[in-house]
Amino acid sequence: MAATALGQVEGGENGTDQALASENPDENPWKNYWYTIGPLILAAVIAWIVEHFFNGISRAMNFVLAKFWKKEEASSTRQPKLADQINVVCGETARSAGRDYHETNINLSREALELLNKSYQPPEPPRLDELPPRGDLPPGSCVPFSPNKVFTGRVEDLLELARSLFRSESKGVTITQTAAFATGLGGVGKTQLAIEFCYLYGRFFHGVHWIQADHDIAAEVAACGQEMSISPWPNELEERTNITLQAWKEAGPRLVIFDNVEDPALVQDWQPRLPKARLLFTSRSSDWPPGLDIEHHPLGVLPRSESLELLRKLADRLKDVTDEELDLVADRLGDLPLALDLAGNYLRSRPTLSPKEYLMELDEAGRSLLEHPAFSDWVKHNPTKHSTSLVYTFALSWNQLTDGATDELAGRIFRACGYCAPNTPIPWELLAKTVCAEDTSQRQNLDHALNRLRGLGLITAAEGGSIVIHPLLAEFARIQDQDACESALPGLSEALFVLASRANKTALPRELEPLREHLGSVAQAAQDAELKIAGNLWNELGYYLRSIADYKVAKKHHERALEIDEKAYGPKHPNVAIKLNNLGRVLHEMGELKGAKVCFERALKIDEKVLGPDHPNVAIRVNNLGLVLKDMGDLKGAKEHIERALEIDEKACGPDHPNVATRNNNLGLVLNDMGDLAGAKERIEQALEIDEKVLGADHPDLAIDVNNLGVVLRAMGDLEGAKERHERALRISEKAFGPDHPNVARNINNIGTVLNDMGDLAGAKEHFDRALEVFLHFLGEDHPDTIKARENLESLRR
Repeated sequence: MAATALGQVEGGENGTDQALASENPDENPWKNYWYTIGPLILAAVIAWIVEHFFNGISRAMNFVLAKFWKKEEASSTRQPKLADQINVVCGETARSAGRDYHETNINLSREALELLNKSYQPPEPPRLDELPPRGDLPPGSCVPFSPNKVFTGRVEDLLELARSLFRSESKGVTITQTAAFATGLGGVGKTQLAIEFCYLYGRFFHGVHWIQADHDIAAEVAACGQEMSISPWPNELEERTNITLQAWKEAGPRLVIFDNVEDPALVQDWQPRLPKARLLFTSRSSDWPPGLDIEHHPLGVLPRSESLELLRKLADRLKDVTDEELDLVADRLGDLPLALDLAGNYLRSRPTLSPKEYLMELDEAGRSLLEHPAFSDWVKHNPTKHSTSLVYTFALSWNQLTDGATDELAGRIFRACGYCAPNTPIPWELLAKTVCAEDTSQRQNLDHALNRLRGLGLITAAEGGSIVIHPLLAEFARIQDQDACESALPGLSEALFVLASRANKTALPRELEPLREHLGSVAQAAQDAELKIAGNLWNELGYYLRSIADYKVAKKHHERALEIDEKAYGPKHPNVAIKLNNLGRVLHEMGELKGAKVCFERALKIDEKVLGPDHPNVAIRVNNLGLVLKDMGDLKGAKEHIERALEIDEKACGPDHPNVATRNNNLGLVLNDMGDLAGAKERIEQALEIDEKVLGADHPDLAIDVNNLGVVLRAMGDLEGAKERHERALRISEKAFGPDHPNVARNINNIGTVLNDMGDLAGAKEHFDRALEVFLHFLGEDHPDTIKARENLESLRR
């Protein structure tokens, strides 16, 4: 049995219980009396002993220190003077002076106090390839936060900060300033990271001092000085600030954190005043002048495994929930630490609420999941004391867009980005067309607006000038757009349709790939907003999916596009005909010939009535109908339809148009099936000549022409010529579609048929096996191409 060749056609997140016991009253009242006052007398005696014991220690220490180290007095005049009292910190949870620990007051002389202060020496710097354990902060440190018990992950981020801040060119302590920036969008955990760094690495500095950069910096510095118990302590703020800064210069390097920095001028003003400090800044902004000589450490969302770990730490019951269930929660929240923290606490407060039910609540939250109670500011104990409302957190950045035309443009772009697919690069060209900034005079304004958004942490930069928006920021952007006077969605939809249509017309799937996810996201938003253009967007996405052989999903999108257009324009509009035609093409590819025929006939009827019988759109419908008739075995009807299409296109487009090439190619296939090999060869060669001239040597349509010419040459007995053509078609198709695509499989199958005819049965089997595998994956068991490939394999066994 001869092997069958396959032609290719062209269409267009403890209370203590107390028990009460009854006791029998004692019959001796004096016994009860001594039971009452005895412990009180004993406690008083113990207290007197303890008081005199510590006073004795104090006097002894003063005597020894004054006796043996009086010589230090001369040099101590250069040091900041301390109070005549220090706080001895007890317990492992000790932090900075005056904060959350038990204190025992011991009176020491000024000389002894100065000596003790100078006696603190940090340990040797830690290894920079593994995290040290948490430890106490140096005396006089000021960090107004406790360590976070559920802090999760960020190992490499912490190590990178350590490498930056402990960098030194000598074995001794460097005196040159080292600084680092940790930046990222609101809620990503920048402050938590800085706090964790303090408790991991703080003891390796001479002090750790926290500055809230969005407060009065001078007052913040002075507050740190007060924690150091500097004496004498001035009355004026400026003097307090200066004496604190001077104290920081006298000892070894200190770690100074500036939390929530937004203005580069602040860094430029304060960096020179802290020459020996190691500076750690946190900021939403990633746009900082390069002259600051500060290393930038962008902080992203959590890896998925750390997201799940954090959720389980926050709600212990989630340890019994599968990764798959929690993965859906983390994905919905975009792995944003603040959102995960809120979700974990919410799930802990709702012990009967499953993750699936939680997600259902989010979907029913109204306009946006950000309006769900889980994301409001309901968490009472936040370690950073920042607001835990996601909307408030994002609004801190959004509300800064108030200055002039650049901010107005930035706001419009941000609102448009809210409808695009999150966590997916948004091409620069799409943004430019959306805001009409494609020409040279407008590009500068667009770039300034994008820099403004990046600077505020509302978007992040990606390769090639594209940008990325976080899923929850996208939700926030859509809320802002719904409240705007003019929505950004129509302009975005129109721009995306133009770019997608242009990309699809190249017949190269890679041209549309950057827009694929955005097409689905924007199309859904446009459909929800009842915009007519939604049908066109679904149509373009379906067209692309058909080109990569994802036929089932393509069919669904084309059916959706048809439904939208029928509702928007009525059942007899040319736009409806376009949607019918493209649905028919998918059905044809899937082997559903009857359904395809119905679609093409209805589309043809609409176009003939509205556009006239000689319109190029009519030629498309007639051609596609002819191809279905061919596959149904009606060769005469197929020939008549394709010849009519050819006549329309030659008259409307001219003899050298690619549409004419398409009709000639398809006519050649029909003639081949009818046995007219010479006529078939002539028609296909005409198509090949036009396509090579107009489309170029690597266009996918050219591969169709070359493949079909190979089919005819094989039928004519020219096996070498046929093999050469099929191999060329395969090279073009693999370049355009990759190795796994039905078009590629057809080329492979056809090489197999030629090899079979040439007696190379092993080579033929190899090609048939590969083709069948692709057909089964994309087309299924019952598709005609799958059946033919299986028959070709079976023929080798006979």
